[in-house]
Amino acid sequence: LVGVDPMCEMGPSEAANSCGVHIHAGMSCMEDAMGHYYSPVVGSDPWRTIVYSSDADGMASGVITGIPTGLPASEIVGHSMIIHDRAGTRVACAILSTDAPTMSP
Repeated sequence: LVGVDPMCEMGPSEAANSCGVHIHAGMSCMEDAMGHYYSPVVGSDPWRTIVYSSDADGMASGVITGIPTGLPASEIVGHSMIIHDRAGTRVACAILSTDAPTMSP
């Protein structure tokens, strides 16, 4: 990730969603992204602990695997993926797709 909150270098704060990376129930970045997306059969929200750590320049990298959402991968296509800053504010959004990525200059 590029351009994330450099304050996440200190790790997440006590704020809800601080430095979080989450898939949300919403299917738009222009409207309410709604809550975190997971099946109610899993019980508690598996996204609560999914966070990133940045460097002082706002760069973060890593791999997130095995999040027990109770949903098959096909169910998350079309949903919004949200990046939060250290205060827990939504600062970036993308819609998940199976299409090949395109790069813009």
